[in-house]
Amino acid sequence: MTNQFSTRLCFFLVVCFALVAAPVFSQGECRWNEGHFPQGPVGDVRAMAVYDDGSGPALYVGGDRFGDVARWDGSQWSTIGSVGFGSHPGSVYAMAVFDDGSGPALYVGGWFKEAEGITVNSIAKWDGIRWSALKGVEPGGAGTDFPVEDLVVVDDGKDRFLAVGGQFMRAGGKKVWRAARWNGQRWLGFSGPRKMGFDDDVFSLEVFDDGSGSQQLYAGGWFVRAGGSRAFGVARWDGRRWHPVGNAEQPGILGAALDLVVVRSGPLEGLYAVGVIVDVARLQADAVARWDGERWVPLPGQPRIWDARAAVQFEDGDGQGLYVAGRGWDYGEWARASLNRWDGQEWNGVPGTFYSDEMNGSFRALLVFDDGSGPALYAGGEFELLGENGSENIARLTCVSTKSVEVQK
Repeated sequence: MTNQFSTRLCFFLVVCFALVAAPVFSQGECRWNEGHFPQGPVGDVRAMAVYDDGSGPALYVGGDRFGDVARWDGSQWSTIGSVGFGSHPGSVYAMAVFDDGSGPALYVGGWFKEAEGITVNSIAKWDGIRWSALKGVEPGGAGTDFPVEDLVVVDDGKDRFLAVGGQFMRAGGKKVWRAARWNGQRWLGFSGPRKMGFDDDVFSLEVFDDGSGSQQLYAGGWFVRAGGSRAFGVARWDGRRWHPVGNAEQPGILGAALDLVVVRSGPLEGLYAVGVIVDVARLQADAVARWDGERWVPLPGQPRIWDARAAVQFEDGDGQGLYVAGRGWDYGEWARASLNRWDGQEWNGVPGTFYSDEMNGSFRALLVFDDGSGPALYAGGEFELLGENGSENIARLTCVSTKSVEVQK
């Protein structure tokens, strides 16, 4: 994810953040970088995905301004290629696996012109052997004219396509206004005309069944209009047009949804928005809110999660948890973790991620993957994890069944 929205982010946080109760920290049998896990790619990690190129599932990693797309197979790291602008490295902000009819492939989006010397323009396809551009059967060129921020596969029972969101105005030469569809043959807008696009950047995409029985596409970002209608921060595509995700009083969220996360089962089931969610009544900016079918409800008791960018569900031995990534900081007694866990009742800072005696920096991407040693939470970003099993920019958290011990800060 790019930093072009930093001015807006700082404004919301400075104006709206109020002090809240210190979080309850947990102690359990979770460890960072246990076992064999050598240092990964050099650079700030922004995107991760699991893809099987025929040799077995592996973790693929990309990031900001280091160009290389790296692969972790459970035993070693390797590089499948690089993206950039000639001799200058590019940035990878999104990854997804999509089958366009020729077999599953890894799609990589971000801000770059080339992939291994092939002109692709901010989005490329890796089929396990070679890179290729997303250039349709119609004239107009490949890729997008500005950065791609997120990718997600949509299959609503009628259509199947790769949804692409970002800062771009054009895809395949067509005016699409920050959101487009790739069906394996051609680029498509969402109903074509400019009024069907977004008035500001789209940073997150997700599919979610709100009870209608079909998986519908949701988009999150800084926008206030989608498809010509008011839609604050989050919008829903029903196959024909965009709708606000909110009510008449507040058609969405005030602020920005920098990540949308779906928990598909269990006590935490639902759609969550992560980013800057402003509660005007309380003069506070929260980091996470849940959609209850009528409005966005901030999760209660949440700590001040600075610069929240990502979240993921992880079964860590203590049950289901929603892990939220951000930037740790230390202001006297108000120490904060860079990774926080919500169990449906309370928040816990994850051990090993407290600034500054345990970690410096921030998490930007989270993904659960089993590399053969058991399910683990992989965290990427721009950080230095300190301690005996320290690492930079990517780390692996493994857990066993624990009993939480509450320590009031």
